Amino acid sequence: MGDVARIYLDDHLLTDNFYNGKPFELGLKRFAPEIYSKELTICILPLQKDAPVYLTPTAIPDFAEKTSYISLPTVEVYEKMPVVLHENNK
Repeated sequence: MGDVARIYLDDHLLTDNFYNGKPFELGLKRFAPEIYSKELTICILPLQKDAPVYLTPTAIPDFAEKTSYISLPTVEVYEKMPVVLHENNK
């Protein structure tokens, strides 16, 4: 949760994503083989309480007494493998 998340490979910006209440997903396969030998960095800029952006009510974080909000509750990295299933006509 924040204003915008940016993902870098060393100093090269791969992508960014403005917060909308949904998980930020990024497929890394297209960046191989460099992702195995370089540093992958996630930078999140805080969301300002008075930012002039529209968010659905469920996406608005609880600012409480704070003027900005930033949170990274989890990071999940997983490998996706294709599987081909064939029908057995016995």
